[in-house]
Amino acid sequence: MSLKLLEDWTFRWWNELPDAGQNQIRDGVIQLIHHPFHNERGSSFRAVRSKLAKILSGIAQRRFPALWPSFLQDMVGLWV
Repeated sequence: MSLKLLEDWTFRWWNELPDAGQNQIRDGVIQLIHHPFHNERGSSFRAVRSKLAKILSGIAQRRFPALWPSFLQDMVGLWV
């Protein structure tokens, strides 16, 4: 639920945020995607990663290429 709130809030207020705030949210979402989400039995939370990917794709639509020139390198960094 918190990721849905983040998604809704971010995209409702995105244009009101300064560039530094937009970059901070973008970097925070990237850091969360890097986080190994597992429950106590070791299974991953695909729904969490899917929601984070959806948020990140929305950010990319608004920022790439002019305001996020390192987008492709950042995405490759998620798989390495």
